[in-house]
Amino acid sequence: IIGMTFIACIAAFGMLASVLSKSANVSMLITLTFWLVFVAVVPNTALFWAQTIFGIESPESISERVYQERQEINNNAPEGSWSSNGSNPFFYRHELRANNQTNLMNSEKRIRDAYYLDMFRQLKRVRLATLLSPVSLFEYMSDSIIGGGFVRFMKNWKDLHTYQERFLVFFKDKDAADPDSPHWYNPYEDYSTTRKPVNFEEVPLYTEGVISLADRFSALSFYLVIMLLYTIVIYFLSFVLFVRYDVR
Repeated sequence: IIGMTFIACIAAFGMLASVLSKSANVSMLITLTFWLVFVAVVPNTALFWAQTIFGIESPESISERVYQERQEINNNAPEGSWSSNGSNPFFYRHELRANNQTNLMNSEKRIRDAYYLDMFRQLKRVRLATLLSPVSLFEYMSDSIIGGGFVRFMKNWKDLHTYQERFLVFFKDKDAADPDSPHWYNPYEDYSTTRKPVNFEEVPLYTEGVISLADRFSALSFYLVIMLLYTIVIYFLSFVLFVRYDVR
């Protein structure tokens, strides 16, 4: 259905080019112009639109923000927050260290997650700017129907966040079962959590989920409607011009 709609849309533009001029050479030039705009210009200028019109904060700026917040957290941390004693997991300042490391992780995660969401919004806006091209529409619909491209990426993005929580619960449960651990969760180090070996078969594994047909059709429906509208409008315009066309 997607392929037939795309062919119908391209055929409509071909008919339009034929009736826009009485000269075959001019019609061919119009056809080449359509091809150039739809295949070369619009899809390949997406990066330009993203950087100029839909620009977001730069990675360097994000890294600087992360660094500044780390400095602020460390400066405001209680005295001894970086103390450690590798031979004594119950060293009381390990709890301060664990809390400080958790604050650092949460701060960076908050900044980077907001940045990633900005990137997703930027991509969606750029896609709206490239809807002029039936070729881009066909590409987006093809990605959606096979469960690939951005649709697949977002599915994994959400599922991986769910898996993160599941894996953390698994780790904390293992830590809670170890009497030799003080249970002070440190996301970066093992000063204050269990060091016991873990059976591989017990570790929860991430498995990529299959995107349902309903979700695939939901993702492509907007682009399909746009292409159908293009096709209908261009066919109608071609018909009107053909009726007025003077074959002499």
